[in-house]
Amino acid sequence: MLSDRMLQHLQDVAEMPHFDGDRYVNLRRVGSGGMGTVFCADDTLLNRKVAIKVQTADGGQRTAEAHVVASLEHPGIVPIHDLGTLEDGRSWYAMKFVDGQTLAQVAQDASLPRLLNIVRQTCDAVAFAHARGVVHRDLKPQNIMVGSFGETLVMDWGVARMITDAADSAGTPGYSAPEQLAGAPPDPRADVYALGRVLAFVLGNQASRALNAIVAKASAADPAERYPDAAALGDDLARWLDGLAVEAHRETPVEVVARWLSNNKTIAAMVAAYIAMRVVLFFFTRR
Repeated sequence: MLSDRMLQHLQDVAEMPHFDGDRYVNLRRVGSGGMGTVFCADDTLLNRKVAIKVQTADGGQRTAEAHVVASLEHPGIVPIHDLGTLEDGRSWYAMKFVDGQTLAQVAQDASLPRLLNIVRQTCDAVAFAHARGVVHRDLKPQNIMVGSFGETLVMDWGVARMITDAADSAGTPGYSAPEQLAGAPPDPRADVYALGRVLAFVLGNQASRALNAIVAKASAADPAERYPDAAALGDDLARWLDGLAVEAHRETPVEVVARWLSNNKTIAAMVAAYIAMRVVLFFFTRR
């Protein structure tokens, strides 16, 4: 009888890709999922480290994934370097190896402004894809990488579709829009819903009324009540980060004053000191 450990080792060996030639060497398995397995490898031709995704699903569909991602040349979308087919029929593609952490990992100890900036940068990348007719359809903290120099990259476009594609159901429950899970055609507003759930994840249970309003608008059950696109959501996050009023929330007079005081601490302190000095002088001069 073989132990579970030995069986796992044999499976890993069987899944290890074998490339023609000697360009990709020193392969190390770094992750796997329903769509394929990702390996880290050394690219001897260009002397760099790359990530190679070997597909377990339909080869033609997965090659299409590589073509979709390769068409999205944006700093926030991982670039594709190479692709091909193994002797056993599995398709593969090589992409930039991102040395960093997922947003799920970063969220454990990062500050709120940093987390909001990561989500805003994610919105920028997704908006770029939307402008080219591509919907990601599986945005979640595990698919957003933060590099060692702070760069944000949107990963795993395995279920991405063109806006003109036929309807089907895919995605991750808890992050996918209700209409997407029901099989509606690809729609950028489904990505807006997922971004809203990502924002809710990084905020946790503590957030201002304005931020909670942004989450509620982005992840509304009715697509018509959401932000029209990822760019609009990113703009509202930028307004909050800049200390401005956000479109998703109508402020009360008290909130307007509180926000002004927060943005103008020095002036507020000077005015308070001046008033305090006048009060002191008033009482001294009355003696």
